[in-house]
Amino acid sequence: MEGGPAAAVDQSAQQALQEKMNYVNQALQIAHTHMLSADKNYDQFYFKEAHALYIQAIETFIDLMKKTLDDPNFQAYLKERLNYTMDRAEKCKNNLSTQMQSKHQAGYYKANVNKDAYNYLRNVLSDKGEDEPMDKKDILKKINEIDKPVDGESKEAAGKDCNRKSTEEAADTKKAKASKIDPEIVKAIEDTILDHSPNIKWDDIQGLSDVKKVLKETIVLPTLRPDIFKGILSPAKGILLYGPPGNGKTLLAKAIATECKSTFFCCSAVTFTSKWMGEGEKLVRALFEMAYEREPSVIFIDEIDSIMGARGGNEHEASRRLKTEFLVQFDGVNSNSQKKVLVLAATNRPGDLDEACLRRLTRRVYMPLPDKEARGAFIRAKMGEGIKHAMSEEEFEQVGELTSGYSMADLNSLIMDVAMMGVREIPVEQLLQMADTSQIRGVEIRDFEKSMKTIVPSVSKHSIAELEQWRKEKGQA
Repeated sequence: MEGGPAAAVDQSAQQALQEKMNYVNQALQIAHTHMLSADKNYDQFYFKEAHALYIQAIETFIDLMKKTLDDPNFQAYLKERLNYTMDRAEKCKNNLSTQMQSKHQAGYYKANVNKDAYNYLRNVLSDKGEDEPMDKKDILKKINEIDKPVDGESKEAAGKDCNRKSTEEAADTKKAKASKIDPEIVKAIEDTILDHSPNIKWDDIQGLSDVKKVLKETIVLPTLRPDIFKGILSPAKGILLYGPPGNGKTLLAKAIATECKSTFFCCSAVTFTSKWMGEGEKLVRALFEMAYEREPSVIFIDEIDSIMGARGGNEHEASRRLKTEFLVQFDGVNSNSQKKVLVLAATNRPGDLDEACLRRLTRRVYMPLPDKEARGAFIRAKMGEGIKHAMSEEEFEQVGELTSGYSMADLNSLIMDVAMMGVREIPVEQLLQMADTSQIRGVEIRDFEKSMKTIVPSVSKHSIAELEQWRKEKGQA
C-alpha cells in the first residue's frame, strides 16, 4: 500500500493539468474565431462589428495570460496576439470616428435620422465615455446639434425635415423586411463577396495609364470622397471594360477591389445559373438588394456577354427572364438611383451584348494590346522575379519591338518558355544531381527569338479590327 497517497496526488495533479489544457485550448480556439470574424468584418469596413469581436478576443487573451503564467513561451505568443488585436481594435475606433465625420460633412445625419443613425451615434458616444445610457430624444438632440441649419433655414424646419425622412426610412425598412429572401440564395450571393484583399496595386499593372486614370476618377475617388462627387459630378453607375483577351481586365478589377473601400461582389454566369425555374431571377434580385444594403458596393461581372447577349426569337425563356430582371434591377422602376452601387463588367465580345445593357453601361473603356513601352516594362518586371539573365536595357527594348501583337497573357507564356531554355539544355540525370541552380545558364535574347517560333500571338488581326470598329461606333477611347 506504500505510495498510495502519492499516486493519488499525482493522478489528481494530472487531472487538473488536463482540465487546464482543455480550457486553454478551448479559450484559444474561441479567441482565434473572434479574430478571424473580426478581420473579415474589418476588411469589409464593418468597423463597429469588428471592434466588438476584437474586444472579446482581447478579454479572452488576458484571461489566458493570467492562467498560464508558468509558461513563458506561451506568454510571449499571447502578448504578440494581444498587441495585434489591440492595434486592430484601436484602428476600428479611429475608422468609426472618421466615418462619422465623413457622413456629417456629406449631410448624412440630416438626411438619415433613422434607427441606424440613432444606434450608430449612440455607440460612438458610448465609446467616448458616456456612462449613462442615453435616451433616444437625447440622441436625436445630439444629431440635430451636429447638423446646424444651412442657408438660413430654421432649426424647427430642419427638425421637421429630419422627422419626415425618419418616417420614410422606417417605412422603407419595414417594406424591405417584408420581402424575405431565401437564406440559401443569400448564402449563394454572400459567397461572391471578396472577404480578403486580392493585394493587387495599380503599380502592379504595366501600361494602361489612361484606363487606370478613368477608373480612379469613376470608382476609387467617389468612394473615398463622396462629399465631392455628388450631383452633376456623380459617378457612372455602369462601366464596361472591353478589348482582346489577356490584357488585364480581370486584373484591373482586382486592383479596384484592393484600392476602393467598397463591398466587392465578384460574379459570373455561374452565379446566376440554377436548375430550378425562376431561381436565376431571384439570384439577380437578391444580388442587387444585398448590394444596396451594403453600399458603397461594386458588382463585378466577368464575361458579361455570356449572360447579357442580344435578345432574339430563338432565345430560351429562362434566359430572357434573367436578362429582363437584370436590366430592371440595374436601372428600372424598382432600382434605387440614390444608392452608391456600381456595376463593373468585362467582356472580349462587346458586339454580342444587348443594346439595353449597353445603354446602362455608360462608360465603355477600351483596353487595347500593350504598346512597346508596356511590353518592355512587363518583360523587365517578370525577368526580375528571380530569373537569372544578363540582358541589357537595349536588349529589353529590342524584345519589346519583336513582341508586337502579343497580349500580356501571351508575354507571360513566352517568358515561362524562355526561362525553361537553360533547364532543357541540361540532361535529366545531371539535373537531378545538381546541388544548386548556379549551373543553369541565364536567359539571353536568342532564347526569346527561338521561343517566339512556338509561342505566337493568340489574338488575330481580324479580332483587333472588329474591336476597333466597334469602339468607333459604340465605344469610347
